[in-house]
Formats: sequence, C-alpha cells, structure tokens
Amino acid sequence: MDLNDVNYKIENAADSVSVTVTNKAANRDVEVTVKFVENPDYYIKLDQAKQTYNADAVRQEIAMYYGSEEEFFSQYGSYYSSVDDVVQQGIDNEMQGVYQYLPEEMVVSAVYSKAELMKQAGMNTLLGMGTVFVVLIFISFIISLFKFLPALFAKKPKIEDLKKEESKPAAPAKAATPAPAAGNLMNDAELVAVITAAIYAAEGQAGNGAVSKDKLVVRSIRRARK
Repeated sequence: MDLNDVNYKIENAADSVSVTVTNKAANRDVEVTVKFVENPDYYIKLDQAKQTYNADAVRQEIAMYYGSEEEFFSQYGSYYSSVDDVVQQGIDNEMQGVYQYLPEEMVVSAVYSKAELMKQAGMNTLLGMGTVFVVLIFISFIISLFKFLPALFAKKPKIEDLKKEESKPAAPAKAATPAPAAGNLMNDAELVAVITAAIYAAEGQAGNGAVSKDKLVVRSIRRARK
C-alpha cells in the first residue's frame, strides 16, 4: 500500500506519537487515531544486539568458518555486500518482534459534515436550556413548600394539657343589663319639658303669656291624660 494514497496525520509529542488515519467508507468516513509510546525494552535489547553483532565479532566468525572474507562474500555476495551489512542483518534478526513504540490507546470516531455538527450543537443547546428550566421549576416548587414548614415544626399540645383545659370550670355568664322601658323615657322627657316651661314662665314678663329666650310661648300648663 502506497502511503501517498492514504490520508494520515502524525503528531509527535515529548514521549509519544499519535497517528490518525482516515478510512473512507460507503456511508461515512471514519478516523482512527492510535497513540504510541516508547518501549523501554527496545533500547535494552538493541544494546545487547549491538554487543553481540559488531564488526570485530563478525570478522572473527568469518575467519573461523570461511577462512577469509573473500571466501565468505563469494558464497553470500548476493545477500551481503560488506561486513556492516552482516552486522546490521544480525541486529535485525535479534530485534524481530521488538518495537520502538507500543500502541497505548486507540480512538475511532466518525467524520461529520459542518451541517451535521451545527445540528448536533443546536440539539445540545436546546437540551441544556431545557434541563436548566426544569431544574428552576423544581427549585421554585421546593421554595413554595417552605410556607408549610412552620406548621410542621409547631409544638403540638400534649394530651395532658388538653385534659387540664377540659377539666377547668367554665366562667359564669354575665347577667344582661335590662334596657330601660320606652314608657319611662317618654315620661322623663315630658317632665323635663314641663319644668323648663315653668321656669321660663316664672322668669318671663307678665302678659298674655310668658316668652322664653328661644321665643317659646307657654299659654297654659295641663296634665296630659293617659
């Protein structure tokens, strides 16, 4: 596979490398992001392989088994062109299955268009606002119940106190004051009028009749029959 035909992105960090590859599908594109971290065992085994396979050690083995380098390259010249190639091949054989970076996590996400992202953002906004209003209504309902708290925490009278209140004798009712009779009031008013007229008559001038300061003329005084 040619990497030029693959849409990928590599991001390097201090101790990790992230590779994002876009996979084109029929319905929707998918991005796969893999985060790689350094493998500490890689460098340990690399040092061990370099100590085992070095130019001096390779030349000693060639001289031991083939007599000379010319004889060795005459047989394996199609595989190796120099001693360094033999050293590198030995190191590669030792490092098989050991990688410099190991995958730590992988994230698979769908690729959305701008219209889909705007629609999703609008739905999230409406959902958030609806949640806020529901919470506010619930808080208002809780606050409206506070008016019942005094009644709930009010001290209830004990049964003994109720019994004491019932055992107390009832206070005697006050006697009603009798209203004055209408006839007596009428007699008092007539008596006052007669006395007043007599006084004005005694102090008035002589003549056909006595005149009071209020121009009240008293002709005669008679007792009314009842």
